[in-house]
Amino acid sequence: MVGNQRDNQQSLLDHSTIALGIWCDKIVGYQFPQAIGLIYFGADIIPINQKCPISKDLSQLEKASSNLPKCGGTTPMYDAIEMAVQSIIGFRKDNEKQLSTECRSLIVCFSDGEDNSSVKASFEIIKSKLKNEKIVFDAIAFMKHESSNLVQLCEATKGFYYINVPYDKMEMAKLFEREASLMVCLRDEKSHVKVEKPEIRPTEKLYQPAINVRNAKMNISQVSAMSNRRVSKELDDLQKSSLDNFTIFLTQEKLLFWKVIMKGPDGTPYVGYYWLLSVEFSSDFPFQPPNLRFITPIYHCNINDDGRICHDILQSQWSPQTTMRVVFQEILNLIRGPNPDYALSAVKDAQYKSNRWDYEKSIKDLNEKEAKKTIAEIMKDYKLTEN
Repeated sequence: MVGNQRDNQQSLLDHSTIALGIWCDKIVGYQFPQAIGLIYFGADIIPINQKCPISKDLSQLEKASSNLPKCGGTTPMYDAIEMAVQSIIGFRKDNEKQLSTECRSLIVCFSDGEDNSSVKASFEIIKSKLKNEKIVFDAIAFMKHESSNLVQLCEATKGFYYINVPYDKMEMAKLFEREASLMVCLRDEKSHVKVEKPEIRPTEKLYQPAINVRNAKMNISQVSAMSNRRVSKELDDLQKSSLDNFTIFLTQEKLLFWKVIMKGPDGTPYVGYYWLLSVEFSSDFPFQPPNLRFITPIYHCNINDDGRICHDILQSQWSPQTTMRVVFQEILNLIRGPNPDYALSAVKDAQYKSNRWDYEKSIKDLNEKEAKKTIAEIMKDYKLTEN
């Protein structure tokens, strides 16, 4: 990083540092299953400094990112990337038995300038190593002009080169609330290189035919895997009595994926509108919570733009005894009463706390734009039937 000052404004370096801090905050807040390290480059005393070794303990990242040294006038970017590559290789080797086969590696480079002082690594060396080690490379560059070298590194590794990166802190927070900016495995593989808003990968299961769970035929005794048996019992319970505001549809070949239509609850700005949600159970269910997501966009401070829901029952308060009936009831309670102390969206959180009327207007505006479809129209769009 290089501290080039702009006229009476924050320097590009300042913006890079702010962006790094916000990105780290989001990583810690989402609590994804990740191990993360931090390498700082460009300081006068120690040009390349591994502030935080790769670790699953995210408190180390918090501490390291809040105590950064003063930057100097050099940018040994390629040497820093080389150090990051070697750190990843070492971490993989040391944790080979613990790492999932689906584990992906990502380097995110925050910079305000081009490399101008690397002594060990070159552009071609870095490009080759990233590709050979299957490491995805993202670049968040606060520069006056596009960096062709960084674009090439992103393209070679199917990473993101962020364009039109906002300078406003709240807008930066909104950008890094996008889960695809933090998790490679969630990314839409068709979308890479130059991106403005990273998108998560759509699931093909959304468009597979499904029928109302009340009319689905299931034989629990023939279900073998523990996760399937438990999901079958949940479905059996939901078949026996109705669930207020929720209609569940099941793809019979795939018990572990549900499509759900939610009716906006009375007494809220959401009344009169409908949303589609997806529910996906992993093979570790019920020891791990299901992944619930709003497919239809909804304006709520505890739900991000990717539809992710922030609620304790899906995180710290989850237990193998938690039923889906309770989960749906808690989601409905959250819709009725947001919890700004655990907001996923900084922008919506600030609006909720400062101007409730404005917040509710934003809800109604998005409802009109995204949630006006009738139940029949949603069923047609997503191949849902009653029988």
